[in-house]
Amino acid sequence: MVSEVNGVRIELPWMIADKGQLHWIRAQTGIQYTLSQLRPMMLDINGSRRPSAKIYSIITDQHVMDGPSRQVASTSVYKMAQRFAAGDRSASRGRHCGRCAYLSICANIP
Repeated sequence: MVSEVNGVRIELPWMIADKGQLHWIRAQTGIQYTLSQLRPMMLDINGSRRPSAKIYSIITDQHVMDGPSRQVASTSVYKMAQRFAAGDRSASRGRHCGRCAYLSICANIP
């Protein structure tokens, strides 16, 4: 599956598509965060809009479901695609910094 956001093609991992709805089974936790990243991409997956997606966590036995973003230009995925299309590959600060292997040499950390 391939999504296009702001002109950038993003290859997605496998998902099950059933009657237009996407089902994504994940072993990790953090399914709400995963869904928030998927929502802008749902506007164009393999050339068509997907009305809803459900993400399952086999670790926590929970699931979340939502539709595509309504204001895609305000999402972090869209902003990342803008930077990526412009050739900007620099790191950006965020909650992921605490788990980054390059934290000690990162130019974004004062």
